[in-house]
Amino acid sequence: MFQNRVSMFVVASLITFLLVSCGPPMPETTSTNEIEIPIRSVNELQKAIESNEWTERSDAILDIQRQNEKSFTAKLLQLISTDPSPAVRQIAILTLADWQVKQSLPVLVQLLNNPKISSTDSVDPTFLIDAATRFPDPSTANAVARYLNDNELSRRLYAVRALEEIQSGGSVVLQMAKSNTDSDKARSYAMALGKLKYKPAESYLLQQLKSPAQTTQAAAILALGRIGSKQAVSPLVKILDSEFVKGRENS
Repeated sequence: MFQNRVSMFVVASLITFLLVSCGPPMPETTSTNEIEIPIRSVNELQKAIESNEWTERSDAILDIQRQNEKSFTAKLLQLISTDPSPAVRQIAILTLADWQVKQSLPVLVQLLNNPKISSTDSVDPTFLIDAATRFPDPSTANAVARYLNDNELSRRLYAVRALEEIQSGGSVVLQMAKSNTDSDKARSYAMALGKLKYKPAESYLLQQLKSPAQTTQAAAILALGRIGSKQAVSPLVKILDSEFVKGRENS
């Protein structure tokens, strides 16, 4: 059913494009020309969410979210802790984040710290970080911060964005940054400290102006500007006189 909806959307979009691009102007559309996703009753959703097929459970949660059926909050809270399917947990945790359900936060933190839900399956941390972004709460900051050390750049950037929304965790980020020896990851730490406007990070950020990685230097320049660093004035003047184009733009 989930795949059918995607196919219907793609086909409808293609038909619309062809009609707009060719021939006379299209008449005003009416409700009879639109593809509508039917509203499912609470009983239908209840049956689907209890299905043995993870695809049906996932599809049910999508409809629950779309229909804003908050009567399923307790069930979704159960699923994020017990469902064997990573996909089901991911959709459920995002729905609860959109609904700002505080009871979901301890489970979100637990999964961020350990995404593994079985010997073979893990929840995708990117979905968890996205949930923390949608429902920013200081209780998730430390768990999100650990992904600044992730080997995937995209995931580190997701963590930076989440921390910017949460506006907490500066001390932990700085502690991790000081222990870091990877010049590429240092860029993410500098970005996060700047987004958090964490003033105690000034000395660390000044050190990053000497980083061999220009992207890290650029991130440090922006971060120093965000925290209002006065000690950065002199080194930034030197950067303005240097041939470091990216650094000059950011300063």
